[in-house]
Amino acid sequence: MEQERWTDITIPGLDNKYQVSTMGQIKRLAYDVVSQRNGAEYIMHKNEMIVKLQNQKYQMVMLMVNGKQKAFYVHRLVAQAFIPNPDNLPEVNHINEDKYDNRVENLEWCTHSYNMNYGTRMDRVRQTQIESGNWQDYSGFSDEEKNEFRKKQMKEWREKNKEHTKEWREKNKERLAASRKKWCENNKEKAKIMRRKTYENNRAYYLDYQKKYDEKHYQKKLARQQMEEERQSKKQPVMIKKKRFLEYDENGTFIREWNSVKEIAEYYGVTGCCIRLNIDGTHKFVKQNGLKRQFKKEIYFTEKK
Repeated sequence: MEQERWTDITIPGLDNKYQVSTMGQIKRLAYDVVSQRNGAEYIMHKNEMIVKLQNQKYQMVMLMVNGKQKAFYVHRLVAQAFIPNPDNLPEVNHINEDKYDNRVENLEWCTHSYNMNYGTRMDRVRQTQIESGNWQDYSGFSDEEKNEFRKKQMKEWREKNKEHTKEWREKNKERLAASRKKWCENNKEKAKIMRRKTYENNRAYYLDYQKKYDEKHYQKKLARQQMEEERQSKKQPVMIKKKRFLEYDENGTFIREWNSVKEIAEYYGVTGCCIRLNIDGTHKFVKQNGLKRQFKKEIYFTEKK
């Protein structure tokens, strides 16, 4: 019996180092966790550990990728690590048809068609359908009759599961949108042809829908314009509070108007403090170059433009 071999799992973003074996086992390698508490640094050692597998349709393992748990099929991890795939085949087949036997000698890369028709799968599917009452014998049917019968079956199934399908689509809306977007990006030309065919097959419907859509949004636009006009007509003007500074000579004769204390101080070559002391009445005059000046602060309101 061949000795079990281990190799690293090379997946971008893995938080810890994992290895996969030729016997279908996954283990997390030992590592240290550094943390700080009360200004001191602590190092906690994590031992090597065999990761527990989950038995579902296939065996799966949960690995930490970029801080989040992500599920991986064990048989694909084994195949990617130990079996060359020069033809870039998309699927991995279990040779003995045991989905939980992930030994490297029991796996092979294959096409989807090969995987679906391998071994006793079709016999098992047929037996399951017979037991559930869904099996239909097509012997003696022409191709057209087969297609018609399948369409009828699909229509009945859709009617039967209409509510369930609606709930599922609503629940998985974001996932479906992302999947559809990804498919369109990878199949741009095909998606373009399909959209064109869909439009041509339903041209009358789309034209009628566009007409109703345009009319509906035109009415909405008119309603918004009317509401805006009513709001503007009822709107009160917005008043802004402003201030100005009035300059007088020693006899109380008005000379000029200033916008700020800084302008006055720069013009007369004095400090802003002198001007403010005159405004609040502490100093009677501002004296500079033989001139005596008085300043008054005035608050007024103006309409916002």
